[in-house]
Amino acid sequence: MSTTVKTKEDGQIRHFTHRHPLQLVDLNKEQYEVCCSICEKLCSDVVYGCRKCNFFLHHSCMDIPRVINQHQFHPKHSLVLLTTTSYKCKGCDRHCSGLAYMCGTCKFRLDVKCALLPTADCEVAEWIQRFSHQHSLQLIDPNKEEDEVHCSICRKLCSDFIYGCKKYNFFLHHSCMDIPREINQHPFHPHHSLVFLTKSSYKCKGCDKDCSGLAYKCQACLFELDIECALLPTANCEGAKWIQHVYHHHPLELCEIEDGHEAHCPACRENSPGPHFVCHRCNFFLHQSCAIDLLPQTIQDHPFHPNHCLKIKSYNKSERFFCRACGMDDFNVLGYCCEDCPDFKFHLDCSKLTPSIKYGNHWHLFTLFQKISFPGFCLICKDYCESFFLRCVTCDITLHLQCHPLAPKTLKHKHHRHPLTMTKSPLDSDLEYYGHRSEYYCDFCELPRPAWDPVYYCKECDLSADIQCFISQVLHSVTVDDQTSMTSGSGEDKDDNLKEGKSCSTTDPKVVKYEKEIAELRSELEHKEFKRKELKAQVEALQREIEDRQNEVKELSNGSSQLEKRIQKLERAHLSYIGPMLAKSKFKA
Repeated sequence: MSTTVKTKEDGQIRHFTHRHPLQLVDLNKEQYEVCCSICEKLCSDVVYGCRKCNFFLHHSCMDIPRVINQHQFHPKHSLVLLTTTSYKCKGCDRHCSGLAYMCGTCKFRLDVKCALLPTADCEVAEWIQRFSHQHSLQLIDPNKEEDEVHCSICRKLCSDFIYGCKKYNFFLHHSCMDIPREINQHPFHPHHSLVFLTKSSYKCKGCDKDCSGLAYKCQACLFELDIECALLPTANCEGAKWIQHVYHHHPLELCEIEDGHEAHCPACRENSPGPHFVCHRCNFFLHQSCAIDLLPQTIQDHPFHPNHCLKIKSYNKSERFFCRACGMDDFNVLGYCCEDCPDFKFHLDCSKLTPSIKYGNHWHLFTLFQKISFPGFCLICKDYCESFFLRCVTCDITLHLQCHPLAPKTLKHKHHRHPLTMTKSPLDSDLEYYGHRSEYYCDFCELPRPAWDPVYYCKECDLSADIQCFISQVLHSVTVDDQTSMTSGSGEDKDDNLKEGKSCSTTDPKVVKYEKEIAELRSELEHKEFKRKELKAQVEALQREIEDRQNEVKELSNGSSQLEKRIQKLERAHLSYIGPMLAKSKFKA
């Protein structure tokens, strides 16, 4: 047992760092995490501690010295380990409290971590010498140097003890010695690892500045980042002015967008003022809230595309983005895409939706899309889909929510005494009061509603309600019940469905396998059909261009013929005019 520890008969110990006895604490039985009061690292398993003061010690930390003589940061006087309320560490310049090594003569103080730092020949210094500097590093007091000393990594001014090489003007903060030797999946270059190296000169791919010295480099494709860009904080770091973000491959600056200035956020697809992270090089804007509320970078087994992995990708203004979920053509957005099937792309919002609505005997469940203008027509009524429509994304089938056979035609509202009936819009009363408009107002929520969307209408009171006000009741009528979706009723019903070639839900492995293969083939067929239509459209466009060029050639030919005839006519007129003149001149001669 160390001389710094005294054991009592009841198993408790006395340690000079704390005024109360310490007893063994089994952290495996505790409901909370604790840190060692000396090294500040997380404790695990069994430690000595004082629950009353929330004071705990690793076994390895109990042997720290009470007194340090000739410390490398303060060699003139001894440093004694004491407990103090608050102080500023002369090693790392942090404000600290608790244990500290103090000099009683000149009030010099070090926290335990800085006081017990290893010397410059430690493992940390060795890797710095190997990867960034070829000479040994020594402890230096920058306050005694004639010129200002700046850290070679963070470029900031050094004010306290540092490691350095005066010959080559190379200096490092203690905190900067903990930077990673290698970075995997950096947002600016996620495909390869970036290794910490010394470079003579290079151009940083993050800030586009010409740099020299230390850099993070990809040895596969010569991608290079300076230290500042490579170690930028994320959006979650409070007070960060510049950040790195997985949604963009350049540094983003936090800016305030004023009202009236256009700033389109590709994550939520909204234009609104407020704090944004901005890339000035790409004119890229991202709401601060959208930057913090991150979605998963990859999605496996998404119900819209279960066979492949989906990854988030940024699409700029020049790249076409067609969402296979809602059917909208878009640009300057963030979306999920399938690397194996380039045509499968989804908006971030659309990826959050889940198919849950059954329609007849269709193979797949339908998904509800709200407040989106779909560029297509309803399978049932053949009218244009303005909003509140159902889609089978796999089969590209769309129908109005109100056209679903199970959508209730009459509903009751808790704040209205009469039943309301689904009615086509615009109503006669709307036209009479408002005239022809693209939007009217819901009499229940008093919010705008699309003019052509059906409403639930009370004829007695001449009140109309947007479907949104009854959406929970409507969805309850058309949504598949999880319990009933796993079974398909009686055996006779199953046999009838099979005879008619209809799908029936079952847990039979063979049927599940067949249904999965059929779904995959349907998906592949749809992909090929989509590609065929795209190529056909390109061919038709080329044919139209050829026809236009042929018409141009024809017009030029006709123009040439007319010009030739005019030239011949002018030549004859010219001859008829100058002929007599030539004859007269010859006669005189």
